[in-house]
Parts: sequence; structure tokens; C-alpha cells
Amino acid sequence: MNIYFEEYVNKNIKNKTIVISCNDSYFVNSFIENKNIILCTFFANIIHSSSNLDLDYFKYCIENEGAKEILIIGHYGCEIIPFLRTDKTKNHYWNLAKNYFKKLENNPFIKIDMENNQKQIVWLNVIQQMIKISKMEIFNDKCNFEQVKIKGIIIDEVKNYEVEEINLDLNQV
Repeated sequence: MNIYFEEYVNKNIKNKTIVISCNDSYFVNSFIENKNIILCTFFANIIHSSSNLDLDYFKYCIENEGAKEILIIGHYGCEIIPFLRTDKTKNHYWNLAKNYFKKLENNPFIKIDMENNQKQIVWLNVIQQMIKISKMEIFNDKCNFEQVKIKGIIIDEVKNYEVEEINLDLNQV
């Protein structure tokens, strides 16, 4: 059975949820009036942990805003990933993102052809961000890890915003 984005949001977002989405995703307007959503947009969904600024914000939202879920949304049709492959500027943060995607592309477990199969890179990116968040210091306390669910979904903007859930047991990574 196919589930579409609006239906997914109405059915699955009942608790205070930190939603992480890509800067160029078109579906984020759906969240503006939902009081359970704490919306965070990131350049290609990349959460930078080097300065801990992003991770500290999530910690604040969990401890002070009562967030019970973190939802990371990838989307097919992302224009940022191809942009990173061709951009020639010297922006520090973009260079970090470019290097991150180069590492994903050269993953030793699976060879990804970014030019011809962007869907794989979108999936792998969301999975990597789920793992990164699950390793946050706040989750060193097993109680927090069990109380705050980390989920990932992929939205197919071409297929009327059809949603694919990522089933990943973060206890196993």
C-alpha cells in the first residue's frame, strides 16, 4: 500500500517532532502550521557535528521542548546533490558537504554512481544522518535513546510525494 506525504504526516506525527529536511524540498510548507513540528532545514540534509551547534540544538529541543521524535526526510529530485558535484566555489561549508558526498560515493560497502543513481545517494545520506544523530551525546543515556525515536523517510516528489520509510534498527549500528 502506498502512503503519501500528507497522509504520513497526519498519521505519524502526533508528538513533538524535530523534522530535518533539505533546503530545496517543496513539501516543507506542509509543516508550517503544525504545532508538533520543530522544522530544521539543512543544506542537503547534512548535519554538521564538527562544531556541535546542530547537535546542541537537537539536545535543547529534546530536553526543553519535549521532542519525542526526530524525522529526517530525504527527497528524490534534490538539486543540491548534483550542484555539489559541479560547484567550483570555495565556500567552506559547501566544501565540507562536497567531501561528505565524495565519501558516500566511495563507500567501501557499495559503489554508488552519483551521476546516474541519485536515489541511492539520497537513501545513504538519510541513513548516515540517522546514525549520526543516534550517536549524539544525549543518547548516551539509554533512557533518552528509548524515549526519542529517530526515523527516516524518503519522499518521491515525482510520484505525488509518495513516502518510503527507512527501517533501520539504530541499536545495531
